[in-house]
Amino acid sequence: MSILKIGLFGGSFNPITNAHLQVAEKALKEAGLDILYFIPAGDPYFKPKEIMASRGDRFIMCQLAALKSNSAFKVSALEVNRPGPSYTSETLLSFVNNLATNVKCEFYIIVGDDKLEEIPKWHDVGTVYMYANFIVIKRDYDDLVIPNELKSFVTHVLEPVNGREISSTLVRKNIKRHKSITGLVPPEVEDYILTNKLYLE
Repeated sequence: MSILKIGLFGGSFNPITNAHLQVAEKALKEAGLDILYFIPAGDPYFKPKEIMASRGDRFIMCQLAALKSNSAFKVSALEVNRPGPSYTSETLLSFVNNLATNVKCEFYIIVGDDKLEEIPKWHDVGTVYMYANFIVIKRDYDDLVIPNELKSFVTHVLEPVNGREISSTLVRKNIKRHKSITGLVPPEVEDYILTNKLYLE
């Protein structure tokens, strides 16, 4: 039986940027994934106070960006439809229960290297370790130190993507300052943000 390799790329995506898409393309190619799900968070429990677009707006922007970029990209509404904070363990279990019952699956959680120290503190992290491995995207070319607890679960370490200086924070700052965001986000996302006057407050 063939194994379906599934990438899970979660985040607030506030908004999704071209850098997110580059990370997804790199993970898809270099880890040999069959499908990659973008999973916009409902209420990210780890995020500081910031201007947040609504769950619905962030989900739509992910759809606009991802579905036209690559046929292997999909967008999951699991977390935007779930009340309260978003926990990776609960999301992962939903995928396991919904997908892995009919076909053999391997799940890979895509994270930036800045998240490595946080992972052991995640809610119900034992469930995450049980059902998934990690694809880590480096932010720079320095040597990466992987915490001992994670070494057996990190299967791929990918070099930084071009355009890694692009961030959701930069997009929001440019909008607030009435500066262009062309090139920072896909054109469809830029149109959606401007049409709906997001991030102006």
